[in-house]
Amino acid sequence: MKISHNKKRNTLFLYESLIREYTKSKLNKDEKYVDEIKSLFVEYFSEGKVLREELKLYRSVLDTQNIDKDMAEKILAEAKIMFAALNQKHIFQQQSSMIAKINRKLTSNFFSNFVPNYKDVATVHQIFNKKGNIPTRMLMERQVVIRMSSPKITIEEGAERIDKYVIHSFLNSFNKKYSGLLENQKSLLKKFMISSEEDNADFMIFMNDELETIAESLLNAHKTAEIKADKETLKKLKEVRLRFESLKKDEIDESYLQKVLKFQKLVYEIEN
Repeated sequence: MKISHNKKRNTLFLYESLIREYTKSKLNKDEKYVDEIKSLFVEYFSEGKVLREELKLYRSVLDTQNIDKDMAEKILAEAKIMFAALNQKHIFQQQSSMIAKINRKLTSNFFSNFVPNYKDVATVHQIFNKKGNIPTRMLMERQVVIRMSSPKITIEEGAERIDKYVIHSFLNSFNKKYSGLLENQKSLLKKFMISSEEDNADFMIFMNDELETIAESLLNAHKTAEIKADKETLKKLKEVRLRFESLKKDEIDESYLQKVLKFQKLVYEIEN
C-alpha cells in the first residue's frame, strides 16, 4: 500500500518543518534567520490565507481522537469535501512560492526535518489528494478512522506510560550508568513521549529552555575557582562545550535526547 509522497507539496509538513527551523534558529540566536522564518509564517499561514485553511483541515483529522467510528467517518468525509472546495491551483501556487523562498533563504536541510507523526501526515495528504487507486485509498481511510476513534492519551496517562516504559526500556542503558533520573530529565522524557503522540510545541519550548540553561551553566563553570585552578578539568570542560555547540546542528531524535540527558546530568554534577 506504499505510495510515493512528495513532502514538499504537503502543507502540514512544510508548517511543522518551519516550526522546527524556528526553534533551531532561536537556540542558535540567529535573529536574521528567525526573522526570515517569521516572515514565511506571516506570508503563508496568516488568517485568511489558503494554506492556513488547508492546514486547518489536516488538523481537524489528525487532532481528533477518542470519538466513535461513525463520527470519525463523518469528520473525515466532511474534511475531504472542504478540501476539494479549496482553490487547488492557488494552493499549488502558494506552495511553489514558499518552496522557492525556503530554497533561497533557509537551510538546504530544511526538507530533511524530522516530523514525529510524519506517517499520519503523509497518509492524510494522500487521502485528500486522492493518491492511489480506490481500494488503496479506502484502506488508508480506514487506518485514519481507526486512529481517530482510538483513545486519546492524556497528560496523566502519558506520564504513567512514560514512567513504566521510558525509564525501564527507552533509557535502560542510561539508568544502568546513573543511579536515577533528575527531575528535569524526567520532565524532558515525559514531554518528548507525549509530543510524539500529540503536539510537539510544549516539548520544543521545554527543550529550548533546557539547552539555554545547560549552555549558561557550562559557561559559568569556567569562572569557578576550582575549575580555573585545574588545567586538566578546564581543558575537558572546553571539549564538553564544543560538543554541546555541535549538538545544536543535530536532528532531534532519541539519540539526540540521550545526549541532552547526559548534559543535564553533567551540569548537575558540576553545580553540586
